[in-house]
Amino acid sequence: SSFLQKIDNSDNDMYLLIPTIIATLEKIKFILLNSGTETITENTISKLKVFIFWKEKEIIINLCNKLKLSDIHKLETICYKSELLIKKNYNIPANIIYKKTILDLLQANS
Repeated sequence: SSFLQKIDNSDNDMYLLIPTIIATLEKIKFILLNSGTETITENTISKLKVFIFWKEKEIIINLCNKLKLSDIHKLETICYKSELLIKKNYNIPANIIYKKTILDLLQANS
């Protein structure tokens, strides 16, 4: 709750956040589909030649080992719906939609 109250960025920032989440989910999905192993390691990612910023690598590896493809699909669906909502309803502040998206993502993953 306090985390969501701190989110008060401009709409321009909000327009970039959901596509960034979608891009990360796409990377995770690619890794899961192409790794051929149950446990993802840094070596696995290197073999697949997936570009991941060095600061995000540990987070991506943890998510790959935690999430299943069905989870990724659910999370992507939530993000796509939110992205469309932002684009169709420009009169609604994007940070409100973004906060709802974060809550939906957390609920879908719990």
